[in-house]
Amino acid sequence: MRKLLKNKKACCVLLLVIAACNVLLLGIGMKNSSAKKFPQQPFVFSPISPEKSSIVTKYFRWPQAKPFIQDSDVTNPFHTSFSMLHPADKHKKGDRIAVKITARNGRGEMKTFGGDYFRVLLTSNDLLNGVTGDVIDHENGSYTVYVPLPFDGEGHLKVILIHPSESVQVLRKVTSSKGSPGLIFSGLFDDGKWQERAECNVWLHTMEGATEPELRANYCNFSHATMGEPWICEKPSQVPCSFIKTYEVARTYDAADILRESGLFRKGVNLRVMVGQPIKLEIFPSHATNQKLAPCRLPEVDSLPPRPGGYFFKDEWNSFHCRARHFATSQDEASCLEGKTIYFLGDSTIRQWYSYYVPLGLPSLIPKLKSGLSSFLGLKPGVAIWEKGPVTNLWEPRQATDPINNITLHFSAHGPPLQNGGSPYTMPYIADRLDGVKGGAGTAVVVTIGPHLLLFHPSVFITRLRGILRAMRRLLERAPSTQIFFKGFNVYKMDDLGSNQCCLFDWLAYRLDSIARRMIGDTQGVIYLDAWDMSASHHSTPNGLHTQAHVVRNELQLFLSFLCPK
Repeated sequence: MRKLLKNKKACCVLLLVIAACNVLLLGIGMKNSSAKKFPQQPFVFSPISPEKSSIVTKYFRWPQAKPFIQDSDVTNPFHTSFSMLHPADKHKKGDRIAVKITARNGRGEMKTFGGDYFRVLLTSNDLLNGVTGDVIDHENGSYTVYVPLPFDGEGHLKVILIHPSESVQVLRKVTSSKGSPGLIFSGLFDDGKWQERAECNVWLHTMEGATEPELRANYCNFSHATMGEPWICEKPSQVPCSFIKTYEVARTYDAADILRESGLFRKGVNLRVMVGQPIKLEIFPSHATNQKLAPCRLPEVDSLPPRPGGYFFKDEWNSFHCRARHFATSQDEASCLEGKTIYFLGDSTIRQWYSYYVPLGLPSLIPKLKSGLSSFLGLKPGVAIWEKGPVTNLWEPRQATDPINNITLHFSAHGPPLQNGGSPYTMPYIADRLDGVKGGAGTAVVVTIGPHLLLFHPSVFITRLRGILRAMRRLLERAPSTQIFFKGFNVYKMDDLGSNQCCLFDWLAYRLDSIARRMIGDTQGVIYLDAWDMSASHHSTPNGLHTQAHVVRNELQLFLSFLCPK
């Protein structure tokens, strides 16, 4: 007994010493990073401009709305209708139904062009089963929607007009300038003697028409040296450009004012409004043999999932893409992750994946602590994955390890524009991070990027993703057994124009998600993980950017199915 107590005391002292060393080392690292000088680049980039629209239409096409004169010209959800095509006497699980939507304006007249943004959902009474429909725009005011019937019982089919075509046109206008009418970035420059703030962005209005010598004289260019990713600050009067310390973001009301003045973003009128009443369906069981899906691995499945990508049944996601596994316990997940190194790179929706495992008190990873250390430290059984040291900023690059099962998790954000602010040290470009990954068997990379770019011209996103995809190809060339994923966008419900999160409407996210799908589809070896249909068909879809923990868990289960298909 005395020996055990001595061992426990020694263990505790050792842990405290290790923790103290980590804190000391982290403090030194942060001090060095804050003193780091960031060199500016020569002005060789080509600024983003509306003239680059051709780059967008290559990957995404959406019908243009015709100009409207009065409110009654706009698609009206209360005059719009939907009905089933070819209704059957009996619907069976495994069937697919077709639905016709007829869009009408406020006078009840059928629209003569397309571009309306609808969402179609089939859910069960308890909302634990759900699937989305695939909408086809015929560009004449009519739409056909194909909805699978993946579960039996009573179902409710509903159609929601998210945005009339006229609203989509306004969203396009708001995001068609060189900069962003909704965001202003501020850089803090500090050389130890002077502090100054200066405006920063992918492009600044004061740059219009400036010559090369004027650009060099009046601006700090922190654009990426090789990828040409633009990031420019006005030059401070007293502090050299290289002493950039932090960035901050402020939202402007310019974009909100444009949307508000249009009258096309009014809740209950023309924004996210139910069309008619839901249709009740009785879906009967089927004796037909279900089609067997291939395991979740390349090349047995395509890199792109179908649309819809799957459905919820009893609150668990079932993929149409591949034979996804359901990991019943955190111990099962830990067994899958054993011996692996995972990189989570991007925005806060991928940081949710990292945070799902790492913080104390959340689901545990490691079930194999056979000593009394876990209970002695007061931890829940299995929690044994720690970050190397405390973090001062959630957005700084982070790493957590489990030395027992040899699991390492990394997180880092993407390069500017990043609306959470912080030191340039906290904003490494994803392409640079990928170039630093050794890769190989047991290494996986998951990337997601986009929410911080929604209010910019979509060519900014395309340029950034092209650079990331080139880095992914380089990683696969030097380490072909590396598994690389792009996590798709979540559905957003950001409908409050007065909020400091204004204007992140989910048509903007749908546009970038569609572009990403197309670009990933052209890239061999990269797997696209669908999150759109998953977040759209779940009953917990929040008013905000971040999905609930249960949806995050299902996203991770799909990801783990590719890591451990058997």
